[in-house]
Amino acid sequence: MAIDAYSPCPGGSGKKIKFCCKDLLGDLQKIERMLEAEQYMACLAHVERLEQSNPDRACLMATKTILLRLTGRMDEARLAAAAFLDKHPGNPLALSDVALLTATKEGGKASLPILEEAIVASEDAFSGRLYDAITVVVQALLSEGHFLAARALTLFQASVMGHKDSSVELLLRLNAAQGVSLVVKDGRGLQQCPNDVPWKAEFDEAFRLAGLARFSEAERKLAALSEAAGQSPTVWRNLAKIRSWMADNDGAIDALRRYAALDINRDDAVEAEALALFLAEDPLGDQIEVFDVIYPIADPDTLQARFSASHQVAESPVDPRVLEQEGSPPPKSVHLFFDKPVPKPGDPLDLKTIPRVICHALFYGKETDRAARLECVDLAESDRPLIGDLVRAAGGEVGAEKVDVSGRTSRTRDMLNREWRLSDGATREEFQKLADAYLEDVLLRSWPEMPLGLLDGKTPREAARDGTARRRVLAAILVVDFWLEQSGARFDTNRLRSELGLPTLETIDASETPIAALPLVRLARVDAARLPDDELLTGYRRAVAFGAQAAVERFGREMIARETLAGREERLQAYRLLSRMADDPAEARQIVQSGRQEGIQAGGSCADWDFWELSMWFERMEVEEINRLIDHIHRQHASEQGVVQRLAQLLVQMGLLRPDGTPALHPSAAARSSSPIAVPGDEAEDSGRLWTPDGVAGSEGEKPKLWTPGMD
Repeated sequence: MAIDAYSPCPGGSGKKIKFCCKDLLGDLQKIERMLEAEQYMACLAHVERLEQSNPDRACLMATKTILLRLTGRMDEARLAAAAFLDKHPGNPLALSDVALLTATKEGGKASLPILEEAIVASEDAFSGRLYDAITVVVQALLSEGHFLAARALTLFQASVMGHKDSSVELLLRLNAAQGVSLVVKDGRGLQQCPNDVPWKAEFDEAFRLAGLARFSEAERKLAALSEAAGQSPTVWRNLAKIRSWMADNDGAIDALRRYAALDINRDDAVEAEALALFLAEDPLGDQIEVFDVIYPIADPDTLQARFSASHQVAESPVDPRVLEQEGSPPPKSVHLFFDKPVPKPGDPLDLKTIPRVICHALFYGKETDRAARLECVDLAESDRPLIGDLVRAAGGEVGAEKVDVSGRTSRTRDMLNREWRLSDGATREEFQKLADAYLEDVLLRSWPEMPLGLLDGKTPREAARDGTARRRVLAAILVVDFWLEQSGARFDTNRLRSELGLPTLETIDASETPIAALPLVRLARVDAARLPDDELLTGYRRAVAFGAQAAVERFGREMIARETLAGREERLQAYRLLSRMADDPAEARQIVQSGRQEGIQAGGSCADWDFWELSMWFERMEVEEINRLIDHIHRQHASEQGVVQRLAQLLVQMGLLRPDGTPALHPSAAARSSSPIAVPGDEAEDSGRLWTPDGVAGSEGEKPKLWTPGMD
């Protein structure tokens, strides 16, 4: 609607234009028309002319700030927003602009105090500028790894805007994110305090403020209250949550450990300790440095020829063009180095003979102002001598290496995610046998004897015998359990607990605790067979919503076993999810076939199930099944509307067709180029990544997890 004298002032004063800036009404209407026509440069010039005769007017300063942002002049926008706030302290639009622009330059955490001021100043007037500020701050928080703070703001945004807003979609995506532990994602909010405590009024006020996203005010009240109610688990639990919503990880860790030390049940204490670990930069205190090492190469032709003939170097299937950076050409090739020669086809495979991938290296040719070079990425210190020897043996004259610390990684997690190179023709069964043996060795023999900073230099086995440290060992095992899940591995960590003489995680009888109130990390322990249908469905929906894979499998298997749930949407979905989770291809085939039959009986489409199954076989690279289904879809469904186009789109996504419809790769070739060998598993999708409004964060610099037989 066009603005008039009774419209709110665009400067954020809270007054109508008639009582605020009536003399500028005509100019404000002109500005509105120019904005609608996207005439941003002309509008900015018009506003700057008006400012000469009307200095420090809020409506003009607010408009100028947004125009500078729209025209990409961010530094000027920051100065304009700061001037706006200086002339109009407490103005909600000025605060929103400063918060947004602070997030883009200094980060999400730095912007939170200003954003909270904007929220307080806005009171019930939730402006578009405040909405935009929250959105940008959330994106910045996610990129910094402050998941809980980002989700808390998104929840507040969604509660204000309603269920149709895009913030609800983001909230659902955050809840389901696979790169975040269930310990972190736990969906339970703040706890209410008992009615009979003398400090209930102060507690309730902190609770109210937290619900309004006034987190720092709520934190101060609870922190003061903790002095009078220091033995109250509820106070410390809520204080930890609110501090995590403020991206105050150190404060949250302190509160979590104080909570865990109180008289609470063991599961609550261990999970609080585990959350403290997930919030820490070095969860287990075992991080090691990794390096980028650059070797100048005097004779690149000799280097590449010797690499091609080497049994300890192989060319990666990664297309070098995707690694091109602005201002420099892409690498000519990407190589992998192994710690020992690749076994020949038919050679016996065991943990002593199988080669480990120790380095990914980018080879760059000679440039005008730079010699040819080999850049080895994320190289462990212990492997540097071996890489140096291999490079010098292949390259002859090699210049002085340049070494930079590229990051840090957990020694434990690195052990769990070792990459292997199997010989050509190695089977999935051989791989799985090796993976199982490897995890058995690492988790039951090596890791229990590894000193950890978390345990003050003690090993898990030593700390497990110390009553004061046992809780931290149990929490560390929850972290290991999550890392295993991220790699797609299956290992019962109760075996590790037993090996260390620690209490195991027992099955939970949900009749004692409503399933909707259970912490997410405990859902997979529920005895699903004893649940009534409605509780089973509740547990399944909750597991799906929060990406609790083990719980989805447990509840899903129970659902497809109950004929009382036949035809239910949740049960049909469970067939699909379970087919992807099944390790055995024969079991996956049986599950999807049962789902197809039930889906058709419920009025569903056979073609929909065929496409689902086809995508599943592509993930597993089962060539015979892929060919069978493609043939079946052509014969049975080609005449159905949209089926041919849908099949073509899927084949393009899988790399078998080019966008113009010409063949790109035969399924058998695709299978040869995608045989998994990563340890301990290869089925985790987007491991360690976090969904943001613009895509995926948290994956930059990660090593590829797969190397494939037949790609040399």
